[in-house]
Amino acid sequence: MMEAVFPSRTYLSSDDLDMLTRIFADHCQAFRIPAGPEQDDVARLIMVLFISGTDDADDIRAALTASRPVH
Repeated sequence: MMEAVFPSRTYLSSDDLDMLTRIFADHCQAFRIPAGPEQDDVARLIMVLFISGTDDADDIRAALTASRPVH
């Protein structure tokens, strides 16, 4: 059986989880993203950013905003 390999952080403190949860909720509210696949994508992107070393809330928010499709 293969184990998942993460590039960097594999531990989330309660402070980390609180921060990531706030970022997720704020982003989904700001862009009116309803529950469903798009919210799942936002959550995945937040975790990818965090695990790969982006642990500053403002940097994560900027990356999320930059990833939004242009309409």
